[in-house]
Amino acid sequence: MKLLQQGRGAGFLAAVDAGKRASADLLDCVLHDPRWDRQVESRDDYYAQLLLATDTNIDAVHRFILEEGREADDADFWLPIGVLAEMSRRGSASANDAMAEAVTTGAQWRSCLDALDAAGGLDLVRQVVSVEAVKTLMSRVGVNEIADAVELVAAPWESWAEQVPALRFVISGNKSGRALEPRRLSGNVAWAASRLLKPEIPDDLAALTTESLLLLSATSGAASEVAKELARRTDPKSLRLLVTAVELGTPGERNVALRALGRQGSTEFVAAAEEFLRRASTLALTEGRENQRRIGFVRYLEELPPAVSLPLARTWFFEAWPLALAAQHILARHAASDDRPMLEAAGAAALESSDMYRLCSVVDALATAGPDDSLPFLAEVYEQAPYSWARRRVVGAMGRCHITGAADRYLEEALWDCEPESRKLACRAIGKSTNFPLARIRELASDPYEEDFVGEAARGALERK
Repeated sequence: MKLLQQGRGAGFLAAVDAGKRASADLLDCVLHDPRWDRQVESRDDYYAQLLLATDTNIDAVHRFILEEGREADDADFWLPIGVLAEMSRRGSASANDAMAEAVTTGAQWRSCLDALDAAGGLDLVRQVVSVEAVKTLMSRVGVNEIADAVELVAAPWESWAEQVPALRFVISGNKSGRALEPRRLSGNVAWAASRLLKPEIPDDLAALTTESLLLLSATSGAASEVAKELARRTDPKSLRLLVTAVELGTPGERNVALRALGRQGSTEFVAAAEEFLRRASTLALTEGRENQRRIGFVRYLEELPPAVSLPLARTWFFEAWPLALAAQHILARHAASDDRPMLEAAGAAALESSDMYRLCSVVDALATAGPDDSLPFLAEVYEQAPYSWARRRVVGAMGRCHITGAADRYLEEALWDCEPESRKLACRAIGKSTNFPLARIRELASDPYEEDFVGEAARGALERK
């Protein structure tokens, strides 16, 4: 049961081997979300595949989603709905029926649409949701809620509107620029990913003036590339503009300027960063502006050369947050072998106290310092951490080991892990061993429902073999 709750590959294989005997445990996981962080951890497709492989009856999940009177947070429904959406994507007729009824009559109709959109886009929504379902939905849901869904969910709204007159009014209102009250995303981060657009960044950033680059920092997702280009600007005028941006610019301008100055090795703002982070440890950083300033200073410090930043990180590592946070970021980039005892001790404490974010940073730092001597600790994290993103980092660290065969058991298991990133990293590590199950690699390479980057990594592994 614990392996299934963690989303481990060993849990996947054991459930497949057990068949219907695993059904009760699988349903318990789906109905009582075991994830340490519901916002980011992947379980939808993991449990969906297992429910299908074990031919588990999903009536209990169907009933759970339709219960409107129960006292529960919306987040309690994310996993059951996400699992059914992934089952629908993989061709499950029973999941299609359950999701269709949940959209038609259930209180969680919007979360169901979001999950179907994230799992398979417009085609899957069209496959599951009928015109009759939309008619019923329109009769019981407010116009603003429908308008918000039309704005954000990929669905055949125009086609439906041909047979649902009330929907034409909503679509017309949206196109006319009618003011809407935006609804927060009804699911986790994975559901939002399908809606994220790549930032519109000019192809030739080098051709832009420093002033234009700073203005471009307001474009969502552009900060990293803008900061890289600004770091190349070392002429006196650009340096003055960067310093001015730190002192007087918008939060976005300040943050990219700080990252650029850090890359250049400028220590001009080290004292200011420490002063702010030390003061922030006594405050509740809830204001957006203060949060942005913290992020900017942490990014600046981690961009500095290790000769400057590592001594600071070692001093701050056991200080209060966010000084400790800055130290963790720096060590994740620049930790040396001498830091290993300190990191392992801190990691053990974080694992014991379930401080998963600190544990993740420690694992990243150990990977940087050289993971071979830390394999026993990394194996403990792999086996015990309730957070699948911590295990994902362990897989990445183990993939960098130089001791042939020492981590093979865990890397092989990771080929069935719930996290697609773990599966990708395991595929990339295959070149170091001849013992990997090629059948599984071929399965990942050819699975049309697998993440593209996992399939690509699997095909690369096959080519290396």
